[in-house]
Amino acid sequence: PPKYDSQSNGGTEVGVQLGRGIFRTLKFCLESRIDKFIPINHAVIPWLLEHTCLILNVRPMGSDGQTSWSRVRGRAFNQRLLGFGEVVFYKLPVKGPAHDPDGNMGTRWVEAVFLGYHRSSNTYIVGNADGIKMARSIARRPMPERWSADALVQVQATPWSMHESQVRVRFQDPVAPAEGPPRQEPTPAIRRMRINKAAPETHGCPDGCPQC
Repeated sequence: PPKYDSQSNGGTEVGVQLGRGIFRTLKFCLESRIDKFIPINHAVIPWLLEHTCLILNVRPMGSDGQTSWSRVRGRAFNQRLLGFGEVVFYKLPVKGPAHDPDGNMGTRWVEAVFLGYHRSSNTYIVGNADGIKMARSIARRPMPERWSADALVQVQATPWSMHESQVRVRFQDPVAPAEGPPRQEPTPAIRRMRINKAAPETHGCPDGCPQC
């Protein structure tokens, strides 16, 4: 692997040039393998850029003989190196709702395209028409079957689209007021007249008053 000192003067510029070169090399390599041109606005391009940055951190060594990955994490990058855009089989999770999508007699391996490595977990990033998945186990296909333009076309999700919340808005027709008899206000209840002790003393009581 090439060596450069990221802490020396001009190390940042060397790293940028090296990253651009790796990105172009991986893009041209993938285009030659599928015999197609990949436009820059395709969904796999952001994944290729992230993969390039990771390769730049795990492969080139500095003047101290360590990579940026091993210098920060204290260990070497130990995941299997695969070709970007390679068609692989990934194993479904052992538990959870995605464990047996077709029942206990269904397949446990699904075809997808390799898009890179997850930086915070020991998993591979793969994608197909069903979206982006994180897999811990990968099985490679024979060399003549590792590259497919049709499989790359099915990848439509980008790294940032995984974090977008899908808000669905449903518009409804305005509800017409129901026709019927006009609403009548309820008649208030009639309250009994209150008679205090001072009223009989002032006005007197009629003969035969049951209250008296």
